[in-house]
Amino acid sequence: MTNDPPTSLHATGEGNDLNNNQSINLIDSFQDLEINSKTEVDIHETLYLENGLHNLRSLRLNEFDQRIYIAPMAKANLQARDDILFPLMDKVQEFLASEREVMLILGDSGSGKSTFNRHLEHQLWTEYKQGGPIPLYINLPTIDNPAHDLIEKELQFHNFSEEQVMEMKLHRQLILICDGYDESQLKTNIHTTNQFNRPGQWRVKVVISCRTQYLGQDYRSRFQPQPVDRYQRTTVDDFQEAVVAVFSRAQIQQYVDEYVKNLPAVDTLLDKPTWTVEEYMDKLVNIPSLLDLVSNPFLLILALDALPTVVASTKDLSTITITRVQLYDSFVKRWLNVNRRRLEDSPLSYDERLELDLLIEDNFLYHGIKFQKDLATAIFIDHAGNPVVKYTHFHEKYTWKAAFFCPNGQVKLLRESSTVMRSGASFRFLHRSFLEYFYSRTIYDPLDYSLEADGDLDEREPGPDLMTRLGRMNIVKESSILKFLAERVEADAAFKRGLFGAIEDSKIDANVAQASANAISVLVKAGVQFNGKELRGIRIPSADLRGGNFDSADFEGADLSDVNMGRAWLRLANFSKAQMVGVQFGELPCLNAVLPATHCDFSFDGKLLAVAVMGDAVIAYDTDTWRTTMVYPGGPALAFSPINNEVAIGGALSDGDNNVYLHDVTAEEVRLVLIGHEKSVNCTVYSRNGTQLATGSSDHTVRIWSTLSGDALYFLKGHTGPVKGVAFSPAGVQLVSGSDDGTVRTWDARVGHALAILGDHTSSVNSVVYSPDGSQIASSNTNSKGDEDVRLWDARSGDIKHILTGHYGDVSSLAYSPDGRQLASCSKLKGIHLWDSLSGELISLLTGNINITSATFSPTNNYIASTALDGTVRLWRVGAEFEDFFLRLGDNFTSGDVCADGSRIVTCTKEGRMRIWETLTGKSRDIKTGYNIPFTEMALSSCSTKVASGHNDHKVRLWDTQTGVLLQVHEGHTDTVVVMAFSPNGDQISSGSFDKTVRIWDTLTGRVVAVLEAHSGEVHGLKYSPSGHQIVASTSGNVAHVWCSRTGAKVFDMAEPEGRSWMFSPDGRHIISTSAKGLQSWDPLTGQRTGRLSDIQDFCMVFSISPDNNFIAASSPYGMLMLWDVSSDRCCTEIYRVRTEMAYEVRWMRDTTDGDRLYLLTLTSGPSLRVWRLSKEEDEGVERGVCSLQLVRSIGGRVLSLAQTKADGVVGLSPANLKLLDQRRNE
Repeated sequence: MTNDPPTSLHATGEGNDLNNNQSINLIDSFQDLEINSKTEVDIHETLYLENGLHNLRSLRLNEFDQRIYIAPMAKANLQARDDILFPLMDKVQEFLASEREVMLILGDSGSGKSTFNRHLEHQLWTEYKQGGPIPLYINLPTIDNPAHDLIEKELQFHNFSEEQVMEMKLHRQLILICDGYDESQLKTNIHTTNQFNRPGQWRVKVVISCRTQYLGQDYRSRFQPQPVDRYQRTTVDDFQEAVVAVFSRAQIQQYVDEYVKNLPAVDTLLDKPTWTVEEYMDKLVNIPSLLDLVSNPFLLILALDALPTVVASTKDLSTITITRVQLYDSFVKRWLNVNRRRLEDSPLSYDERLELDLLIEDNFLYHGIKFQKDLATAIFIDHAGNPVVKYTHFHEKYTWKAAFFCPNGQVKLLRESSTVMRSGASFRFLHRSFLEYFYSRTIYDPLDYSLEADGDLDEREPGPDLMTRLGRMNIVKESSILKFLAERVEADAAFKRGLFGAIEDSKIDANVAQASANAISVLVKAGVQFNGKELRGIRIPSADLRGGNFDSADFEGADLSDVNMGRAWLRLANFSKAQMVGVQFGELPCLNAVLPATHCDFSFDGKLLAVAVMGDAVIAYDTDTWRTTMVYPGGPALAFSPINNEVAIGGALSDGDNNVYLHDVTAEEVRLVLIGHEKSVNCTVYSRNGTQLATGSSDHTVRIWSTLSGDALYFLKGHTGPVKGVAFSPAGVQLVSGSDDGTVRTWDARVGHALAILGDHTSSVNSVVYSPDGSQIASSNTNSKGDEDVRLWDARSGDIKHILTGHYGDVSSLAYSPDGRQLASCSKLKGIHLWDSLSGELISLLTGNINITSATFSPTNNYIASTALDGTVRLWRVGAEFEDFFLRLGDNFTSGDVCADGSRIVTCTKEGRMRIWETLTGKSRDIKTGYNIPFTEMALSSCSTKVASGHNDHKVRLWDTQTGVLLQVHEGHTDTVVVMAFSPNGDQISSGSFDKTVRIWDTLTGRVVAVLEAHSGEVHGLKYSPSGHQIVASTSGNVAHVWCSRTGAKVFDMAEPEGRSWMFSPDGRHIISTSAKGLQSWDPLTGQRTGRLSDIQDFCMVFSISPDNNFIAASSPYGMLMLWDVSSDRCCTEIYRVRTEMAYEVRWMRDTTDGDRLYLLTLTSGPSLRVWRLSKEEDEGVERGVCSLQLVRSIGGRVLSLAQTKADGVVGLSPANLKLLDQRRNE
């Protein structure tokens, strides 16, 4: 028999009437035709085909059964903002009406992709008209080798003849709805391999769905239509994508409304009245984090079915924790109990009744779960993980399949009670996630543990065969299985001990290496931190340690072959004598150009990289060996020809030499010299066909040259400042230029005429570039306010499409990826931002280097090269981006603050969702506000009871951290709020803005206490004195203003060249400032410099003084975390430094419960929160006279750290990784 899913999704349709009407219309349509022999044959073939289509249509409409259907919303792509959504069906209909060929629908497991596909098919069949496009739904896992003859195989399954298939291939268009690309385990582009839309082949439009977790960053190549000519550029316009969004609260409410309507009055399993809509919503809303969990539609279905058995209506909901795996546990238990009762009430044969009684007597639930666990194991081990199993008893009764699909005995009873569905001869779990869930239970199952030690749950021990179950297969690539197991780790200390036991056993038994690799991968995904762990000699080949924390971990002699360590924190790790063949760090070593590097460019084939350095030189590197091949005079302007190994180099070689030299790299000679500019050349660019070169100069002009003759073709005037950027459109018809005059200008490159001025930048334009398809122009400027750094313009209309914010410092360079979907922008202090060029959303932030001057993509799109003023050329992998589908709650925060004593931290996501953390335990909870308002800044009160938030709407909001209630909304600022601070006793909140004012608000009454004006620049720092009577405001004008917080009167000003920020010492006896010259001390009564900390001369962005006034911790813009002993009034002694990440907040915490221990908290631009323990010489294992910081906990912001690692005698590490390790461990 065939089981129905727990809750079917339904949309009604008058299937039978439509079918009858179509049959009549089909006959009527031929009545008036003039008949001849050819027409008679055509009519016969058409009638024959339409009859087959009529039968398929009837079958599909009758099989359709979705009792509840909630129309899904979607966003444009994976990088698009989550709050910019559209109805998915509208976008698909738009696709079907367009000239595009492929539409990819992405979504997480359980997001409703298959449900939507079936609904789409039903709608298309309902609207089908004779001769129109034929909808064909294909469940890809059911097709043998779908890479070839995909349509023919599906049509043959539906009993179409060869003649009908040929008729459709030659004369009809199909709409293919391909479901389950990931489940079919495909790696190929089925549009290409099936030769769709080629001459003489099938004319199709393809809608194809895939789980997001299955794909890497370069996934589009698997779906985009590929040109017949391999030298022809792929057309992005042939491809479209959408990502199914999670359910909103309104959609959840809508689904619950419909769900309850379909419930019986009494829950027969519980023998209680079924819940009302209000009861369901009460549980969904008030059980912590449950509403987020059930925003996944499939998990919502499971939750609604399971909740009545999971929670009692009267229980305190705030104390309940429900995880994804708990929902599956509860649902499966309920499913088996319901089906056991159904079987008990069914008319069974004598033998079947006897078998059922035996199962019930022995424990039906146990056998039902074991059956599905065994089936999941067989599918992964014997069926290569293909979720669809085809079985015909007479042909396969002697295969492994018979143990699960034979039509008699206990096997039949257990199968018909399970979550296995049948369609003809095909069997599968009702959802892919059940296959993964049951396999995870073969590794860990709560029923497999024995209770000892007087029934203490924490004293349970895993079954003796855990090692065997862990080592049966490599589960590292099965993200859903890892996720189920990771949730078990968090709930069961015994399982966690078992996993650690597997790792420990691998030290002495090589046979458990697979189990050990799986175990450590699960623990890392569960957020278990290995800081300081003794891991000598462990064997974990092919383990996934991405994003793990291994500060000071000892891997000496370990087998780390093929381990993925992307973005793992490995500071002070010991890799001595470890086996590291095939290890992946996810990054490449940098090149050292010695002199400050200002620009770089790849040759047309990617085999050379040219780097311009200060000192008028250009260095060329071979990208295979990364060795220097040639050094040319000139620069900083340089550009490679897109058609050959020619490089154009310009600059000011000497006084009066403002020429551009075209070097033939192969012949090692200068081919042409372009003479004409009156001042230095700042930028050069070739046209796509290589026949023209454009140059921009400090003489305010742009010139277009012939690269064939060296003649100046056009002399473009109009800019009133030095020209810093030029770019040809892909067709070579237009040219764009940017200048220090703040304008972007476009020109007709064919005749040299000015076209338009895009003059919206507020400061100098540093870089301009056309997108590869010519639809966009990107421009960047020097940073004025810290926002609106990059603009994306519509190349045709000149309208601004997106303003990309979030850079810190000048945006020095822009570069599009070869496919045009990504834009890289270089920020002076933050690194390289990768943006989605269509949506304007930030994809990733590549950190680890500052003062970046340029970036460019390799032609093969494999990596990005960047230059920096420290003389390094960094190589960043593209397509190996960190894919963490186990993002733990709170990891994705974008801003945060620490309360005054450091005991609690508040974080916020980009959507405005807040979470509060206990610093030492890592425990956290949501602050449920009911609002989703993006924050620009936040502050936590000293007692952690209130949090203030600043916003782009110029308002300040005050929230209760316990209830999430909005207490106050403060208005008055006229620009973005960028900094806030609570007074020590929490009675005031002060806010600073780009409007150059500070406003002080009373947190009890909400009234304005004072408005502090006359600041010398935008306010970016606010700190109260320990008494709360004074406040120091740091400004962009290198001046700090000290105010009375009670009256609003100015006390005095303090000026410091290149001053960054000021704060009071904990005892109030000093004001400390940071600048490029280090730390300075000021008298808080007079504002006069005392110079007490003049020994500290490092450039510190932020700093903090310990509560005992003995230590100062500071972070530099280079990501260096430094520690000084300032206990002496006469001198400051540096005692520790380590490279981490650039921090925007550093705060001390004293833990009196641990021997008055000091902890340091850093909030970094990652963003990340790191908690460090200050270890002193009296601590065990610490050398005399030595202090150090030991990492205790990390949240978010995972970056690769190899600082101070040891690698003596390491075996098998590739030359590139050896170089990377050598470079990074010395940082």
